[in-house]
Amino acid sequence: MTQMDYERCVEVEREQLLGPGGFWHEMVSQGAGHARYNGTLQAARQIIDRIVVQSPVYLRIQQELSEGKDVKDTEAGQALITELERQALKRERELAQIKRDMLKASKNAERNAQVLEEQYQVSDDLMKKMQQGQENMRKMLEADTAMLQERIKELQASLRRKRNCCTTQ
Repeated sequence: MTQMDYERCVEVEREQLLGPGGFWHEMVSQGAGHARYNGTLQAARQIIDRIVVQSPVYLRIQQELSEGKDVKDTEAGQALITELERQALKRERELAQIKRDMLKASKNAERNAQVLEEQYQVSDDLMKKMQQGQENMRKMLEADTAMLQERIKELQASLRRKRNCCTTQ
């Protein structure tokens, strides 16, 4: 393959990745950059120089956590709490409907015991699911908080290393 053929293949691949519907199109359309690395030290330095001069990008939750907010006080935490409240309200409506169904079922004396048992089981299962869901969400919040805090530390350390690297050159 000639150099010209190779460069044509590289350009076609680049267009497929960056063009509409391409793997990186959405990221690039929102401001992400791209660079091709050809294996040389000069190319590596050019890429690093492009990255170093850019301001670091922090997620809103990272900024809020670095300001000392608890996860539950962040915008993401509030959204999660709102979703939990919405789910709890849905479960309450479901439980209220179950209670209404139980009252209707009591009119039929023969089936009353069977229907009540089923409704209590459904109610109990829903309550258990709701409690389990809340517990899972709490654990996920704790895990996500720990993961985000660790990621913040990593990013801060990486930023310090990059700054130290740039100042020592």
